[in-house]
Amino acid sequence: MIVPLAMTIYFSTLHYSLLDSENWSFVGLEKLSIFPHGPRLPDVAQNTLVLVGSILAITVLLGTPLAMAA
Repeated sequence: MIVPLAMTIYFSTLHYSLLDSENWSFVGLEKLSIFPHGPRLPDVAQNTLVLVGSILAITVLLGTPLAMAA
């Protein structure tokens, strides 16, 4: 759990593109200051809620019967 968390924090401080992995730069916390004012924030929040809700629903709807059957 620690390594993925550390890597997420590390990569959140970089300007990095998978399409151009040779060119990257350290931007620090600049991305975090842009996030709350970004024009795509409602879309990102909606996608996150749909993803979390879907995973929870699938887990409960499939996990509970499987746990009770075991």
